[in-house]
Amino acid sequence: MTYRFPTLSNTPVGDPEIAGVPNWFYVTDSLGDSERGLRPQAGIWNPRLVQRNQTSQIPLVICTSSPHKGGTAETPWADVLRPDDGYVIYYGDNKDPANRDATTVRGNRTMLEVMRLQHSASRAERLMAPPILVVTTHGATGLGKGFRRVEGLGVITRAEVISQRHADQPLSFQNLRFEIAIVDLKDDGDAIPMSWINARRREAGGLVEQYELAPHAWRRFVDEGITVVDKLRRNVLRGMVRSSNLQLPSKGSPLEDLLIRTVAYFDFSKHDFETVAARVVERIFDDQGVNYRTGWLTPRSGDGGYDFVGRIDFDPAGGFPSSRQVVLGQAKCERGSTNGRDLARLAARLRRGWHGAYVTTANFTEGVQREVLSDRYPLLMVPGLRVASIIKDELDSTGKTLDDYLPSLEGRYKTSGVGLSDVDLVLLG
Repeated sequence: MTYRFPTLSNTPVGDPEIAGVPNWFYVTDSLGDSERGLRPQAGIWNPRLVQRNQTSQIPLVICTSSPHKGGTAETPWADVLRPDDGYVIYYGDNKDPANRDATTVRGNRTMLEVMRLQHSASRAERLMAPPILVVTTHGATGLGKGFRRVEGLGVITRAEVISQRHADQPLSFQNLRFEIAIVDLKDDGDAIPMSWINARRREAGGLVEQYELAPHAWRRFVDEGITVVDKLRRNVLRGMVRSSNLQLPSKGSPLEDLLIRTVAYFDFSKHDFETVAARVVERIFDDQGVNYRTGWLTPRSGDGGYDFVGRIDFDPAGGFPSSRQVVLGQAKCERGSTNGRDLARLAARLRRGWHGAYVTTANFTEGVQREVLSDRYPLLMVPGLRVASIIKDELDSTGKTLDDYLPSLEGRYKTSGVGLSDVDLVLLG
């Protein structure tokens, strides 16, 4: 969420919006608090300390990052912001080459104290521990002054001393680098409850009240400690990942039997499964009205990371080769889950604008799927369930048995295009 962040000298706290954009100071205002809204004035900032049980509590810490200033004299380092992947790498606030001890700078000292509390084995100390609120200076339409965007709520997982070089001076200096895990707030509507933040800022707010108002993920962190943080990380890709039971036929079903018999057929000639894979990809494109054809299969040895080559033609009537797109296919007749190394090998062979098609009789693990999504590999991923479904449809439409159907594919592509390069398929009409 992006907020308008007006100058401190012109801060209309009572206005919900400024020019149609939510007002930061209105949203973060805590009635009865003398500070009236969170007013971060440094990269690492916290509101005034609150006295609880004869101990000073830090309500929260706001880490502000300015991506457009990274590498300048003002900010001679660049933070790494990957909130959708659940992490941020944030550099501390020592900018002075004359300061030999980065731990003495106010912001760094605060972060180290926060980390001590968050990593404590004592639940009572974790209850006192403040959250890290990561904010950037992005505007609603890109980088802009006077805007703030909340990137997420986090826990410091690691801190290390590093040596950095000043942008304007040939000097190295010491600083701290913090790794922050961004927690998933899906159980709270992907929102940070301001009632919780305000309770942490008020003298009258007790620790029990703070805990009850906290997001679900934060309460679990307080209860279980730092070791649970990896399970709490935000991961937008997680919702796009398909479980194995959605990729394989149901146990005992006719489709499972069909898939098992297909795998068994190629037990002694795994390479020949590429004919089935090529046909499966043809059917997927044909059924969706895509103009696609298979060019050829690769030789049995030295396939170089792919087993068959195809082509999509976006403008068959136009006649320009530039409207044609190469598809490299990989076929895996296997019983275990697909190895991510094989997908990466296929992806490495793709040139700009090309696509890959990976056909397996097994399933893609969650880790493999996340890797493909995170690295944005342009891959068509075809698991065992879809393979079996297409084979079943082929048997129904041709009236063949499996034992007749599989041999019938073996001569379909085998000699087609042997010796041609990938580019030849694009250029040939």
